[in-house]
Amino acid sequence: MPQNSDFQFNKKQVERLILMFQNMASTKYKRKAMHGISIIMKNNILQHFRDEKGSDNRKWQPLSPRYAEWKRKKFGNKTILRRRGKLYKSFQSSHSSKYAKVSTKIPYAKYHQYGTKRIPKRDFMYIDKKGIEDILKYTKEVFIESHLEAGK
Repeated sequence: MPQNSDFQFNKKQVERLILMFQNMASTKYKRKAMHGISIIMKNNILQHFRDEKGSDNRKWQPLSPRYAEWKRKKFGNKTILRRRGKLYKSFQSSHSSKYAKVSTKIPYAKYHQYGTKRIPKRDFMYIDKKGIEDILKYTKEVFIESHLEAGK
């Protein structure tokens, strides 16, 4: 099973990000950018739970009628990958001046992310187009802020 999420930046977006990071005035701003990026990534992942859509932009496969009925009786009208909210609440963002990351320590997350013989794939660990746009916009703002301070 793959261990990384499957999202992609296009070449032009990567080149813009690299150039902005190389030209940031200080490590302080690189760390600030990565902190913001990690939060954007986490919020984007949580949005996938609310939208119940995978990386292909299609709705997740519905629960089987039998399981859906059992879940409704036991937990109320919860969405597909939420019963008690343990997985949804488990995502942690972390960063340094060199990386931004979102992770979970819930062992069964990978079975939903990639699917199994019995569990359909319902991926959530990806960054969609809006998330990528938000990352580029935020990084540009921090880049500008770093150069305004450096010019003082």
